[in-house]
Amino acid sequence: MILAIDYGKVRLGLATSNGELPTPISVIKNQTWSKLVPQIVKVCFEKKVNIVVFGLPLFKDGTESPMCKEIYQFANRLKNEFVKDAKTIKIFFINENCSSKEAGGIMANNGKRLNKVDQTAACVILQRYIDAHKSGAYIKEL
Repeated sequence: MILAIDYGKVRLGLATSNGELPTPISVIKNQTWSKLVPQIVKVCFEKKVNIVVFGLPLFKDGTESPMCKEIYQFANRLKNEFVKDAKTIKIFFINENCSSKEAGGIMANNGKRLNKVDQTAACVILQRYIDAHKSGAYIKEL
């Protein structure tokens, strides 16, 4: 199972997939990592996740925005938590450029309220990962 995370300063959107259609699962308030990491670990164990995909907010020229550093640090912390539990998990990063905007458009077109845009953005990120994986495109791994 794959978990995608749309990591933001205020909220994290989560979505899962077995490699086919992404499904939004929740939005978590961003708080201290000591509180946030166990919540993500719990989701991973409940959903039997073995791959986590983070969206990276890249600039249009492909360079990394300052937020990428925080995402890498959080991903490392999450991976270390799994190592402590003797669980192997792979972590990947995919360009999330405009994923929230795309998610808002998807929701508006389907007549849905925008209060769950973060988890829909996670679905967009997850679909990008699935498409890249199927096409054999390079995907950055931790």
